[in-house]
Amino acid sequence: MGTQTRNYAANRIRQLRLDRGLSLEALGLAMPSQLTASTVSKLEKSTMALSADYLLELAGVLGVSPLEILLEGGGARTRYVPIVRWGEIGDYLKGVFRNVEVVAIPASIAGPELFAVEIDSERAPYLMSEGFAVVDPKRLTLEDKGWFLLALNDGEMQVAQFIASPPSLMFSDSVPEPIGARPFTVLGRVAYTGQALG
Repeated sequence: MGTQTRNYAANRIRQLRLDRGLSLEALGLAMPSQLTASTVSKLEKSTMALSADYLLELAGVLGVSPLEILLEGGGARTRYVPIVRWGEIGDYLKGVFRNVEVVAIPASIAGPELFAVEIDSERAPYLMSEGFAVVDPKRLTLEDKGWFLLALNDGEMQVAQFIASPPSLMFSDSVPEPIGARPFTVLGRVAYTGQALG
């Protein structure tokens, strides 16, 4: 019986690494698993299986979603971010990733940990009636006229706009609510809004 050749899925590791100016060695050492340059090269050439662990580590280091590493041509004009259900946002921010649904957004929207939430008339009626908002959980500082995902003390989550003078939030209507009227925690800034196609 002859030697069996395994075929592994193609990936975009090399392209993404070069786009970021990283050497094989630098990428490997930046990963929590501390891979050798040789191992990274094998992953890039698809001569070694890309495990889920390595895929997640690479996505974190390269600042992309795991799907962007696997999808051929994905990333030229678009990138993909996970859609997180409202009830799972807390788990997602703690690093518990359950959902595999994604939405395409422009590649120019930067941020390694972006995620999308579906918008409806209850959660963010002042922002839009329906669609999705892409949230950057690394941007927590309130900025004038910026939209933010907030966790309210009653357990609800909403999107609101911050107004700097006087410091207030715009929730569901056009009446600003002074900061401090309701306790809240900023979960991230809305970086993009859009409509899902199809």
